[in-house]
Amino acid sequence: MTESDDTTMGPQALRQGAPPRPALRVVFSGGAARSELHALRPGTTPIGRGVDSVAGVRLEGDPRLSRQHARIEVRGDDVLLVNDSSYGTLRNGQPVEEQRLDDGDLIQLGDSFLVFRRLPTDVIDAGVPAITGVSPEAVRLRSTARLVGPTASPVLLLGPTGTGKEVMARALHVESRRRGRFVTLNATAAPAASVEAELFGAGASPGAEGALRQAEGGTIFLDEVGELPLSVQPKLLRVLDERRAMAVGASTSYPVDARIIAASGADLEARVHQGTFRADLYARLAEITVHLPTLAARREDVLPLLETALPKGHAPLEPKLVAALLAYHWPYGVREVIKVATELGVRGAGRSLLTLDLVGDRLRPPPPPPVSTPAPAADATAKRAAAREHIPDKDELVTLLKRHAFVIADVARATGRSRKQVYRWLDKHGLRDMVADRDLDDETGA
Repeated sequence: MTESDDTTMGPQALRQGAPPRPALRVVFSGGAARSELHALRPGTTPIGRGVDSVAGVRLEGDPRLSRQHARIEVRGDDVLLVNDSSYGTLRNGQPVEEQRLDDGDLIQLGDSFLVFRRLPTDVIDAGVPAITGVSPEAVRLRSTARLVGPTASPVLLLGPTGTGKEVMARALHVESRRRGRFVTLNATAAPAASVEAELFGAGASPGAEGALRQAEGGTIFLDEVGELPLSVQPKLLRVLDERRAMAVGASTSYPVDARIIAASGADLEARVHQGTFRADLYARLAEITVHLPTLAARREDVLPLLETALPKGHAPLEPKLVAALLAYHWPYGVREVIKVATELGVRGAGRSLLTLDLVGDRLRPPPPPPVSTPAPAADATAKRAAAREHIPDKDELVTLLKRHAFVIADVARATGRSRKQVYRWLDKHGLRDMVADRDLDDETGA
C-alpha cells in the first residue's frame, strides 16, 4: 500500500472511463487535524498504531487505538471494513464488525477519524487557489474552473446556499484571463423596479452606469438569477444573443463585452415549468452548467476550513467535537463553519480543550422529513388560478410550441389551459400559420 497527498492520479495514470480507485483519507488522529491519503490495493490493509506503515495505515499518537484496530478488505468492487479490536469500530457513528463501505463513509477508530473515498481517475487537480479543499468534489471544481474559465460561454452555477457559488464565479473569472472587472449583481438585493437600471444602466445620467458596463472586458456575476423579474428577462436574453443592451430611458443600444456567469439556489427548470422563468433564457444561461456540492459531501474539507477560521494557537479539539463536526449536515455551508469557529474561539478562550458542549446546540442532526400531506383544496385551486393568469409572450409561446412538437393539445395540458385559449394566444401573436398544417385535428376538436 502506498501513501500520497494527491487526491487524483497523475497524468500518466489518467484513463478515460477507468473505475474509481478506493482510498482512505485520515482527517484527525493524535489530537490534531491531518490530511494523509492512503490508496487501497486489492487484498487486506490493516489499520492501527502498530501496523506496518508500508502494508497498512499506521496511526501513532492515539492511545485509544489497538495495535491492529481494524482492516480494510478490497474484494473486487466491494470494500469491507472489518473490526479487529475489543474497543470497537464505528462507521457513520454506528458500531460494525464487518460492513461494506460506501463513498464518503466516516470511520472512527479510537480517537482517529478517516473518510473512505472512491476517487475518480478521470480528473487531474488544477492549481486554482481560490477553491480550497482536498475532497474529490473540491478537486473536480478546480479542474472545472481551469477547463471552463478560458471559454467565452455563459456559465450557470447551481447549488444551495453556502456552497460557494461566488467563489467559483471569481475563480472562473481569474482563469478567463479577462482584463476587466468582476462585478456582482444580486437579483434579490434591490427592488424589482430598479433591477433593470442596475443591470443595464439608466440612460446617459452621470453615475447611472449599469453593472454590464462596469464589467466591460470582464465578468458579470448574476447571483440568484431566478429572481429576475419577467420584464427584465427578455432584455437579458437580447444581451446573450446580440451582445448589445439598452439602458433604461435610452434610445440607442450599446455593445456588451462581459462574460456572464449566473447562479441560482432555486430549481430553474421548475420555474420554467411554472412560467416564472423563460425557457429560452434558461437554455442560453445554461450553455455550461456546474453543480456545486454541499459541504456535507466534502467531509474531509470541514476541519481544514474550521482551522483557518479558529484563532491562532487555539486549544486542541475534543474527539467528541470532531465526530460531531464531521457528521453534521452543514445546511448553510462554509458560512456556518465560520460561525461555529467564531463561537468556539470566544467560548473556548483560555481552555485547554475545545469541547462539544461549547457548540453542541449548533451541531444537532437534521429533523426527520415532514410527513407529506395533500395540500388543501383551496391552496391547490389558488395555485391553478395563478398559473392560468400568466399569459405567455411571443417568444415563450414559440418555445412552448417547439418543446411540444407543435401539438396544441400538449401545449394546452402543459399550461393548464384549453386548446381554444392556446389558439387565441396564437392569433394574438400572429403565430397561427406555424401550426396550420400540423394540428388540424386538434383545432377541429377544440
